[in-house]
Amino acid sequence: IRGPEGSGKDASQRMESEDHDAIERKLNLDEMESTFEDLQKELTQMNNNQEILERNYTELVELKHVLTKDADFFHETGGSEVETYEDESSGKRPLIKGAAPAGARKPAGPSSAQKSALGFVTGVIAREVFQSFERVLWRATRGNLFMKYSEVDEKIKDPHTGELLNKNVFIIFYQGELAHTKIKKICESFRANLYPCPESAKGRQDLLSQVETKLKDHETILSRTTRQRRQVLVSIAKNIKPWKVKVIKEKSIYHTMNMFNYDVGRKCLIAEGWCPRTSTEAIVTAMRAATESSGALVPSILSVIPSKDDPPTFFKTNKFTGSFQGLVDAYGIARYQEVNPGVFTIITFPFLFAVMFGDVGHGFIMALVAGLFILNEKKLAGKPLNEMVQTVYDGRYMLFMMGLFSIYTGLIYNEAFAVGLDLFGSQWVCLASAAQDDWLLFFLGDNDDDDADDDDGYDGRRRHDTDDDFDDDGQR
Repeated sequence: IRGPEGSGKDASQRMESEDHDAIERKLNLDEMESTFEDLQKELTQMNNNQEILERNYTELVELKHVLTKDADFFHETGGSEVETYEDESSGKRPLIKGAAPAGARKPAGPSSAQKSALGFVTGVIAREVFQSFERVLWRATRGNLFMKYSEVDEKIKDPHTGELLNKNVFIIFYQGELAHTKIKKICESFRANLYPCPESAKGRQDLLSQVETKLKDHETILSRTTRQRRQVLVSIAKNIKPWKVKVIKEKSIYHTMNMFNYDVGRKCLIAEGWCPRTSTEAIVTAMRAATESSGALVPSILSVIPSKDDPPTFFKTNKFTGSFQGLVDAYGIARYQEVNPGVFTIITFPFLFAVMFGDVGHGFIMALVAGLFILNEKKLAGKPLNEMVQTVYDGRYMLFMMGLFSIYTGLIYNEAFAVGLDLFGSQWVCLASAAQDDWLLFFLGDNDDDDADDDDGYDGRRRHDTDDDFDDDGQR
């Protein structure tokens, strides 16, 4: 048997709500506090480990690219051995083997004055700052360096910021400790990541194989750590709603208790307030039920205290009258035992609105939209809505009444969507048509001074010409 649409979803929501209520009743605030502390420590430790593992993994990826590209660099320069040459004319020495200038000669002997080893620095730098990096290096060392670089095809996550960036692998050959110090400082200022690289091809190959093995191990550990963290977060997500409800209830209870006065002699809390006279029995019943459910030995007592203060105004409303009462309260609240103007506003406000907004079409659209909100009020109740939609939802009954009254006045005005209608025909009758002359004379009137003549010799009486005063040719 197939139920109505949406019945399965409603049933699952009810079951979930019942489970949350059962969990909430079993919760203890002290136990929740210790549970939260343990979860916080566990998640903090997992996040720190995850961050360290990801940083190490990213550094290994960069080191892998460095070793791969450096092997190509050394292969292009003909090996890792570097020799120096001396130019007889200028005394300049190229840095790389096989690049001897014309007229240069090899040193005669292997003495330290004639031959010196070159050092090199290799690392990874962001591609967007590489040109500035290269230019600063050239100026700082006055061109006494040899640099090669290669672009990495894929984006690499930066170990420090975690951003995916396009990067370049570079290697810089230099001579002397002073140049080495300058180059390292410039690399640090441009946030270039430097990595060690063996000089021999075999050493680089061995280190590359070790890096690849570590990368596989890190991938396995990262996947397990992510899976474990996900399991912890899923278990927290199942209980987050009852935890939140429990904490809000406890907070509201303590907030209310803070407004009580503590009686030192009787060691009890005393609160004074106002309540509707008709709700006294309901309050007593609720206090009795709370005493029984909490297992308190001393019951709570409600006493009516006479007061000379003016009681606050309370108007009982429902979902229909609430919007009208809110409109009246926005202008002012009536005093205690005064007549509530909100009752009259239910009729007067929509009618006066309709007098201004009398239109059958526009009133129908307004009533239709408000009616849709009324039909779906249970589905929309308690859901987070847009500010404008929430305003329309709160005043749905007022808008519905305004739409109905607008339709009524629109029928009186014979108007729909600002277009005039002729549903009932015109009811205007000219009663003076039978005596047109007298009717016109009545509105034109006579001059009070019948005997007075004007300067042109005409008398002061206004005269209306009739058809008898004209001949067949239209002349007077």
